[in-house]
Amino acid sequence: ILHELAHHILGLPSNHGTKISTNELERFAGRPPEEKLCDVFAAECLVPWHLITPIVSESAFSVEVLHQLSERFQASKRCIASSFVRASRDPIAYVYSENGRVQNVIASACLRDKHIFIPYGMVPANSAAALAIMNGTNFEIADLDGSDWSSSDAALNFGCYEEVLHMTSWDQTLSLLTF
Repeated sequence: ILHELAHHILGLPSNHGTKISTNELERFAGRPPEEKLCDVFAAECLVPWHLITPIVSESAFSVEVLHQLSERFQASKRCIASSFVRASRDPIAYVYSENGRVQNVIASACLRDKHIFIPYGMVPANSAAALAIMNGTNFEIADLDGSDWSSSDAALNFGCYEEVLHMTSWDQTLSLLTF
């Protein structure tokens, strides 16, 4: 409802029921910019900064916490993951992939300040995301070098813990990275 309300409040055209199929609207890669903006509007309403910030300061960035907060806020896991990262003071990132290709990266301010950047393209071959995709599993974890997910020189000084949720029917992967 909040997404649809955003179309009205922001004066953005809705692409629902037009030439774009519902299946494409559910995928990040095929979504028009106005649909993405309405998602951001809805996320800000569902998971307000003043409510998520104290939770983030007391919680680890994990799939378990993602599930709990998704239920608590009645919001999607993608919405919760992006809100969590934006509110965090830790070096973390949320990476969303479709068909094994990174489509969206949200890095915490701390991670950006450390000059660790996650590139777009194929998920790293030795990552938990790649393992989940290859095995068709819903959940995987991996302890990696920071350079496995980032080609930034600064990443060489970090390890990276990765937890992954993989939705096999959509071939969508949510990677939660803690450096």
